[in-house]
Formats: sequence, structure tokens, C-alpha cells
Amino acid sequence: MPFPKVDTGRVIYSKNPLTSVICQLRFPPILLIEAETPARFQEQVRSEFPELREVNEGTHLSLPDSIAQIVPSELRESLAGRGNRRYEFKTADDNWSLSLTKDFVALEVKQYYRWEEFRTRLLLALNALIDIYKPAYFNRIGLRYQNVVDRDQLGLSGTPWKNLLSDFILGALANDTMMSNIVENHGAFSLRLNDQDDFVRVQHGLGSDTEDKTSQEKYLLDNDFYTNQKVQAEVQDADRKTDEFNALNRRLFRWCIRTKLHEAMVPHST
Repeated sequence: MPFPKVDTGRVIYSKNPLTSVICQLRFPPILLIEAETPARFQEQVRSEFPELREVNEGTHLSLPDSIAQIVPSELRESLAGRGNRRYEFKTADDNWSLSLTKDFVALEVKQYYRWEEFRTRLLLALNALIDIYKPAYFNRIGLRYQNVVDRDQLGLSGTPWKNLLSDFILGALANDTMMSNIVENHGAFSLRLNDQDDFVRVQHGLGSDTEDKTSQEKYLLDNDFYTNQKVQAEVQDADRKTDEFNALNRRLFRWCIRTKLHEAMVPHST
């Protein structure tokens, strides 16, 4: 394991820094998902995701002017519309979103509370997918956590980042002379988690996941766990892999922060 186990026990933060958690499972293309409206899939998930939106990610056609002038506009529009079709199933409060395309299913939540809640909805989607479409296997499974640490909201305004974050991600922010003059500081690294093609890519730096990329009071920690190995398209196998990634993320996040920040987010036992 590339990072140590931090023995703090599992906690839930009252001042949760998570802005998004998303799990995506990719599989070899299943044309039936685009050929037919996924009515049976909707029926199996509709109790949790009553809203439905269909998105057609059209293909941009680049035609020479001489050709474009002789192609009827109706045909151009029809051809351009043959892109990837995505079905979005949402909760009434728009907090949860379940996406289905011909080659992936993904679950995203904006206000994340605890893993068991996320896992329940993920298993609902996986059971529906496997029961109806029977994918051959999953060729990529990813679980991504986006955190934005806001010093203002945590009552830590002006507290040096070196008192809140671990040395290995601070970079130039660890330098007392440079710290007050830094307006941009971003980095990324990837770690191999084991010998089974499991990895995590960490992106971090001043700013947030919005347009505000240079805020001195916010720090982004984006942990993207994924595997490139083929995973059998069985609910228990996918569940086991995502559960492993969730446990590893808890360890990685705690390794990234110092005790002062940990306590400022008000942790309590689950």
C-alpha cells in the first residue's frame, strides 16, 4: 500500500468538505440501450430516481462547404443527432443523479453524507443494469471524491495551509517566505495501489472545482480511484471493488490533512 494507515477510526464530518462523489462503471457497448427506451430499467430505479431527462450528445459534422450546400438541412440535422444518448435519472431534489449510456452507468451525489446511503443507490442501479442488459464485464470501475476545504467556513481564515495539510501535497505553500505571495498552486500525482491495476489519481491545489481557481481560502482535494482490470459483471464483484476504494479514500484523505483541520471539520463516530 503506497500510503500508511491512519488509525483514527471511521468518522462523519459535520462540516463536510465533499462537493461531489461519483462512481462510474464502464462496460463493452450495448446497442440495445440506445435502440430502445430503457423503460424496464426506469421501473427498477424509479422509486429512488423519479425524474428522467434524455440527453442526446450529438456528433459535430465537419463538411466542406461544397458538400454542405448540397446536403439537405434535415439530413444534416439527422446525422448530427446520431451521437451518444444518455439517460439521466434524478431525485426530486436534484441531489442524486444516475446516468445510463450504451457503455457506462454512473451515480453522482452532490451532498454526500455516508457510504451506506451511496452504496444502497449504487446497488439498485447495478442490479437493474445486470438484470436487464447483462453486460459481459466491467472494463473500468472508478470512484471519485471531490473535496473543497474552505478556511472561511471552518473558522480558519488566515491559518497557514502548512498547519492544515500534510507536507507531501503542500509544495510551495510550505515555504514561509513565498506563502503570502502565492496566487496559484496546483499539482497532481498518481499512485499504484496494488499489483491488480488499481490506481488513484490525486489532483490538488488552491481554488475549488468552480470558476474560482485562485482563492487563497479554498483548497481542492480530488481523489479519483479506478481499476483498469476486467471485473466480472456481478453485483458482488463490483460492490467489493467500490467498497475497497471507499475504505482507501478514507485513509488517503486523512493522510492528506493535519489534526487541526480534521478537528475543525467536527468529526463524530459513525
